[in-house]
Amino acid sequence: MQVALTGLLAWPSPIVAQPETLGRQPYDLRLVVLLSDHRFLTTELFQDQFPRELAQRTKSALGPLARVDVALSHPLAEAIRRDGLDAALDAHEEVSQQRTWFFTIVFRDGQFQLQARFFDGLTGLPGPPTRTAVTSDRARLAYLAAIMIAEPFLVVGTVMPESKGENVKLSIHGGQIGDGLAVSPGAVFIVSRIAVESGKWRARRLSWAVLEAQSAAAGGIVACRFWRRFEENIAPTESVVFRALLLPARSAPLKLQVIDRDTSQPLPGFGVKITGGVRREIELVTNPAGIVSTTEKIDRLAIVKLSVGGTTLVQFPAPIIDDRVLVCAISTQPDAENLARLDIRRQQLIVRILGTLHVVHQRFSELGVILGQSYEESLQYAKRTLAFLDSEIAYIRDERAEIKQIDAKRKSSSSAHDDADKGLKRLKDLRGDVGDLIARITQNIAERDRQTEKQNKAAKLVEQAALLESQAQFDEAIEVYQAAVQLVPNEPKVAKRLENLRADWALKGDAHKQARKFVLETWPKVDVQVIKEHLAGARKALDICRDAGDRLTPRRFLMTTGEHLAKISRIVETLKQSRSSDDRQRLKVWQETVETLRGLTNQAIEQVEPAAAERSDSKK
Repeated sequence: MQVALTGLLAWPSPIVAQPETLGRQPYDLRLVVLLSDHRFLTTELFQDQFPRELAQRTKSALGPLARVDVALSHPLAEAIRRDGLDAALDAHEEVSQQRTWFFTIVFRDGQFQLQARFFDGLTGLPGPPTRTAVTSDRARLAYLAAIMIAEPFLVVGTVMPESKGENVKLSIHGGQIGDGLAVSPGAVFIVSRIAVESGKWRARRLSWAVLEAQSAAAGGIVACRFWRRFEENIAPTESVVFRALLLPARSAPLKLQVIDRDTSQPLPGFGVKITGGVRREIELVTNPAGIVSTTEKIDRLAIVKLSVGGTTLVQFPAPIIDDRVLVCAISTQPDAENLARLDIRRQQLIVRILGTLHVVHQRFSELGVILGQSYEESLQYAKRTLAFLDSEIAYIRDERAEIKQIDAKRKSSSSAHDDADKGLKRLKDLRGDVGDLIARITQNIAERDRQTEKQNKAAKLVEQAALLESQAQFDEAIEVYQAAVQLVPNEPKVAKRLENLRADWALKGDAHKQARKFVLETWPKVDVQVIKEHLAGARKALDICRDAGDRLTPRRFLMTTGEHLAKISRIVETLKQSRSSDDRQRLKVWQETVETLRGLTNQAIEQVEPAAAERSDSKK
C-alpha cells in the first residue's frame, strides 16, 4: 500500500504564469468568516445567511474579476482569535494562487464590530493593516465586508522580464478582464521577490522599496519607476519572480519619526527633505522626539532624504497609507546603509538555514515510511535529498563567505556568523547521514538475494531506527530496534545498538523524568507568541539533563527550538520592515527573546557534543 506523503518527493511545482496570460486570469478569493461566541452570531440562520450573502455581494461587486468561495474555519483561526489579525498574518508565510480574506465579528456594547484583513498568496504578503467597521444593524455586516474587499480592490502585478534598473513594467493580474482594472499614474505598489528556498516557494518583501506607476494601464501593462532605500535590483529570471501588490495610498500629511537603529532613541535636529507627491520641495527638521509632520497633504508617495550637517545619510520612499507615524531607523556611522542591508542578508541567511533543516527533517520522516515499502524508492528519494542538501549547502556556504568577507573589510563582526556556522555544520552532518544511508541501502540491495526474509525485514527496521535516532525520536527508535532484534536475535551488532541506546536514554530520577517530559511534550507544542513564558522552564530542563549526564534529550530540544526560531525569524523579518512605532517596540521584545533562545541553543549544543578532551579520551 502506498502512503501519501507531504509533497516533498518532487521539486516545487511552478506557481508563476506567463506575464502575457496574467491579464486574462481572475483572482481566486477565499473569504474566511470567524464569528465570536454570542447568541446574535451563533444562530443557524445567521451562520448560513452571512457567508452566502457576503459571497453574493462580493461576486456582484467584482464580476468576472474574481472567483469566490467562503469558509467558516482556517488553520490560522486559533492564532487570529488569540493574537489578532495583524500579528497572525504578519507571521504567516504562503505562496499560492489565492488571496484569503479573514473576517472576525464580535458583539460588544450593543454594536457589531467587523474586522478584516487579507493575505495575498500571489505575492506572499499580508495586506494593509486591519480595517474595522462598526454597526448596530446585523443585516449590514455582509454589505460592509464586501465593501472592504472591493473598494479599493488591490491588484497584483508581475514584473516583466524586460524590466531594467529603475524602469519596470508590470503585467497586471486580471488587467484584461471586462473593462480592465484602472491603475492610475501615481499608484504605489510594494514588491516581493519569490524564489525557491529550502525546497519551497518563499516570498520576501523588498525592504523600503516601492514601484510608482508612471502611466495608466494599457492592455494590462503599467510602466513604473522603482524607488528603494537599499541597493536592490529587480531582475526576473526563470527561477526568480518579482510581484507587486497595490497599496491603498492616499493624499494626507506625512508624519515621520527618525530613530537610532542601535538604541531606538529619537534623533532630533536631522534635516528632512521631502519631494515626490508635493507641489514644491519641503524642508523640515526633526523635533526633540525625532518627529516631523507636514502641514500640507502629500499625494500617495513621498521621497524622503535625511541629512545631518549637510550630509545626506539616506533616501527612501514613504507611501502615505494612514495617519500613523512612520518610523525610520538609521545610523549616523559611515556606510550605515550598506551595513543595514548586510544585516538583512544575515537575517535572511539564518531563516534559510532553519528552513532547510526543517525540510530535511521532514524528508527523513518520509524516508522512514518509504523504507518500509521499497529499497529502490527509498534509494532514489535519498539521492534526491542528497542533491537538495548539496544545492542548499553550496548557496549557504557562498552567501556566508561573502557576508564574512564584507564584514572583514569593514572590521566588524556579528553573532549571526556563529549561528550560520553552526547551522552549516549541522547541514553538513545531515548530508553525511544521508550519504551513509545511501551506502547502506545500496549494500542491502546487493545482499538482499542472499538473505532470508527475516534478515531483509530486520535490515529495513534497523535503517528506520537509525533515521528515528537522527531525528532525536529515541523512544520510537528503541521500539523499532526491539522489533529488529526479535527477527534476528543472533545479530550482535543490532542487539548492541539497542543496548547502548537504552543505556543512554535511561531516566535518572523524577526530576529528570519531568525535564524530559517538558522537552518532548510541552516545548514542541509551545506557541511562539507565548514562548517567553516557557523560557525559564526550558533552561531548568536543560540544567537537569546536564546534571543527569543526558546528551540525548537536548538533541530533541535543539530540533524543536530550531523550528521555533524559524517562525520567530519570520516575525522579526516582517517587523524590521515595518515603520510603525508599535512594531518597533514589538521588534525589541522579539529580539530579546531570540537572544535568550540563542543562549539556550548554545547550552544544548555543549551538552550534546562532548568537549574536545572528552572526545579525545573516548578514542583511546
